Amino acid sequence: MASLDRQISQLLQADQREEAEREFEKTTMAFFVICESDALSCALDISIVIDGVEVLNELSSVACACAMMFGLIYALNLKYPEGLKYTFEAFQKIIMDIESKQMSRRVQNFSSNLQEYICFL
Repeated sequence: MASLDRQISQLLQADQREEAEREFEKTTMAFFVICESDALSCALDISIVIDGVEVLNELSSVACACAMMFGLIYALNLKYPEGLKYTFEAFQKIIMDIESKQMSRRVQNFSSNLQEYICFL
C-alpha cells in the first residue's frame, strides 16, 4: 500500500513539475513553490526562475529563496521586473534593510505608513 501511495505522489509531482515548467517560459522573475495538495502542505520543491529559465531549485525554504533571489539580482546586475519594482524595492529596503537610506518616494511613504501602523498597535 505504501508503494502505491509513493507512486501516486511521484505522478502528481511529475504532473505539477510539467505544469510549472510551462509557466516558467512566461516568467520574468519568480519563485515557484510546488506543494503536495494545498498551500498548507509541505513544499515538494521551491525554485527560482529568471527570464523563463529555472536557475535554482530544491531550495530549503521560501526565506532561503528570497535571499538567493536578491543575491542573483545583485550578482547578475539585473533590474527588478517593471510591474514589481516597488515591491522588490520595499522588500529590499524595508524588510532586508539593504541600502535603506536611498528609497524612492513611493517606498518612503509606504515605510512611514507602515511605521505609523506598527506604533499604533
